Amino acid sequence: MIEPKFSFLYGGTPFSEIEKTKTCNDNKTVYMTDDGLEVTLSAIKYPEYKATEWVIYFKYTGKGQSKTLSDIYDADISIDLPPYKRGFKGNRLKDGAPKIVKMTGCVPGVRYSCDDEETSTEFSFHDDYLFNDGQCLKYLNRGGISSNYLMPFFEINQADIGAIIAIGWTGGWKAEFTKTEKGISVKTGLQNAEFYLNSQEEVRTTSVLVMEYDNGSDNASNTFRRLIKNHFSSKARNGRVKNHLIANELWGGLTSQEMIKRINEYKDHGIVFDQEWIDAGWYGRSVKCDDAFEGDWASFTGDWYINPRIHKNGMKDVKDACEAAGMRMMLWIEPERIIAGTECSKKHSDFLVRAKDKNTGELSAHCLLYYGNEQARKYAFDTISGFVEELNMECLRQDFNFEPDIYWSSNDEPGRIGIHEIKHITGLYRLWDDLLAKYPQLMIDNCASGGRRIDIETMKRAIPFFRSDYQCDFDPEPEVTQAHGTNISRYLPYTGCTTKVKSDIYAARSTYASSWGGAFYNTVFQSMDDDDFEWARRILEEYKSVRKYFSMDYHNHGSARLDSTSWTIWQYYDGGEEGIIMAFRKKSSEQYASCIGLKGIYAEYMYEFFDYDSGKRTNISGRDLLSDGFRIELINRRSSALIKYERV
Repeated sequence: MIEPKFSFLYGGTPFSEIEKTKTCNDNKTVYMTDDGLEVTLSAIKYPEYKATEWVIYFKYTGKGQSKTLSDIYDADISIDLPPYKRGFKGNRLKDGAPKIVKMTGCVPGVRYSCDDEETSTEFSFHDDYLFNDGQCLKYLNRGGISSNYLMPFFEINQADIGAIIAIGWTGGWKAEFTKTEKGISVKTGLQNAEFYLNSQEEVRTTSVLVMEYDNGSDNASNTFRRLIKNHFSSKARNGRVKNHLIANELWGGLTSQEMIKRINEYKDHGIVFDQEWIDAGWYGRSVKCDDAFEGDWASFTGDWYINPRIHKNGMKDVKDACEAAGMRMMLWIEPERIIAGTECSKKHSDFLVRAKDKNTGELSAHCLLYYGNEQARKYAFDTISGFVEELNMECLRQDFNFEPDIYWSSNDEPGRIGIHEIKHITGLYRLWDDLLAKYPQLMIDNCASGGRRIDIETMKRAIPFFRSDYQCDFDPEPEVTQAHGTNISRYLPYTGCTTKVKSDIYAARSTYASSWGGAFYNTVFQSMDDDDFEWARRILEEYKSVRKYFSMDYHNHGSARLDSTSWTIWQYYDGGEEGIIMAFRKKSSEQYASCIGLKGIYAEYMYEFFDYDSGKRTNISGRDLLSDGFRIELINRRSSALIKYERV
């Protein structure tokens, strides 16, 4: 396992040259300098996974101000690799060339309704090769949101050897990889950090998770999934009963009367989700707010008062109807973004920070509720707690719809670059930790314009139920959604997706993940007849019967890109006993059958396969599966198969 190492300059001098004392206690190592800088390295090792996680804390115990901390790298390590010689540059690469595998993050949201090609690249993987000693690759996310444009997950790979590296920071991070004679050096940290500390001031920076492997990239990805599931999920970290959502969406601007009507219609047709998800639009002052494009709700973001004109009883009657139907409430809120001019912005101006437009110099229309301010964080905690208790909420859906980096940098004092970001992000973690401590079974849906705050720190506390805001479209391309699921499942066992299309099993199955939502009866213009309700009942029961598999091991047997002529094929399995196969013949595919080599199959056992569409059960020996593969036939284009199997 890798040993944690870090580096930074203190007053322009490498810290390693001036640290004077070192104290080790359990998982912590404390370093001290003569002038009172205290640096604490807190590390946890996971021997079963060959993985180590660590985080650095800085505290100044002297008087006045510390010297400047700069060039901070929370990870400054080396991954050893075998020697590799490229040969003549004009030749194709040999197998086992050293490379960095990067993972694309969320693309600009304006692309979702017009550019499926770009949208489909979200969460896709790309190889960048490192051949020559001294060659360096540098990566940054954008906007101060952890998974915006680029995900904070990287893999170093050379043939069967390598390491998966995850950065835990919900702001701006950087990663640098340099080819050396012995392998690849790795440096990760904050993008913008050059500051002094005041007396008794303490801050932390990014966390780092490094998992080494020597058994191939495919095996390593499933080891990493199990590591995330067992140690970096809200369920594992906080002992929760659930780490998934099965939610039905209702637009928050529907009247309480209309919400109750729809809840009861679902109930009467035997359709029972776990959560009733009330999305945005429940606040504001409009009399009519049938969908996201009507009403004044967006102008009142930050004034978290339930609109009395459409919810005369403060949604308490909606809560009662929800619970009578066997569900619990799930409420959307965006506490960090406040519109300038709202009551909150006037009443709590000392809690807020604003930014100036780079071109015009005018103040931004949005304000950031600054979690580095204790009173601001308490205000957010009290506001959210009020809704949790009043509505008996099971899930908080916390959104975040703007890029905060300019708000932080605009307000940093001279000589304190990065302090606003550090204190806001650590304030976010504390807010969530405090909520989870007070409400042990509360789940947090980490919605940030759809999947833009996915990292190991948020995953410890929340579920990315909306892994992409592409799901906001009412007619999304299922094959884009398939590409998202194919790729993000390589590393992450807990994500979510939603379908807005009714009575379309191909579209619905394309969205299956460990968390799932139905939004086909969400706004006023969406309707359901008896056949639609029966379809919804069947698809929900189908999903519930296979839900557990989506957090198990995973293998992709089909295409990982947007290609309407190919097949998408997923296998989720427990390593040997049981699993599911999901196959999609895409809309332009000429191929009516596919034969795949299933993972986790043993020759000495018999396996029973159940086809959800035909109802047929088939027994096949492990020996035949290993020699001949498993054949799937889909006669029609744009069709799917869902097959469950178990060892007899």
